[in-house]
Amino acid sequence: MRRILSALGIVGCLVLAAEVVDAEGEPAISVQDVGKALQARHPVKDVQRPGDFQFAPDTKIVALKLPRLTEGLAGTRFYRTELETGHLEYPRVEVVVMVRRVGNELTVHECFSPVFTGSSPDFLAQFRGLRTRTDVDRKQIGAEIGQLFQSITYHGGLQNPRLSRGRYTVDLMHGDSVWRPILIEFDSDGTLKRVEMRDTSRRGHDEAGKVFPKVREPGKNIPSD
Repeated sequence: MRRILSALGIVGCLVLAAEVVDAEGEPAISVQDVGKALQARHPVKDVQRPGDFQFAPDTKIVALKLPRLTEGLAGTRFYRTELETGHLEYPRVEVVVMVRRVGNELTVHECFSPVFTGSSPDFLAQFRGLRTRTDVDRKQIGAEIGQLFQSITYHGGLQNPRLSRGRYTVDLMHGDSVWRPILIEFDSDGTLKRVEMRDTSRRGHDEAGKVFPKVREPGKNIPSD
């Protein structure tokens, strides 16, 4: 039976205290730090209802290697994990977690799989202001943003990357279908001004500042690596 669910509270920001530094004396972010943040935001409850997202303590967290994004977004790292949803037809949802250290604090932003729901305007807005120097630089930024969404898309892939007049576009695939065309736009000085994911199935689009009603159709769960 096909059932459409409203997306519930899919994105948020959480600040936690942390004091870890790496070998060079710069603030470090560990997988354990990320796990603690997710457990605090999505605690396991005795009774879970549909839409009560939970982070189980033994859930795998995978650090994503995105060198150009982590260079351009100082103090930021990216991780992939899963949350329990409480929905029988989609029990675990794939999530990208953006973690940024500001002083001794961690700020966490989440984006759920585009198979599960629409894109998060708050998450997309975090890329605004990222500076680039050359077309090669802009292509790398675009490719890495595409890889973020590919990593949480069931049978995900990227096709038809192209850069023209400051607009980088790439198709996010779900199996053999174009699931979300992605647009990344840069100003004339090379500053990233918006990231947009178009929803072709609803003849609309999701972007920071233009939010489509968040719905999804049942899909399969992505297994952990």
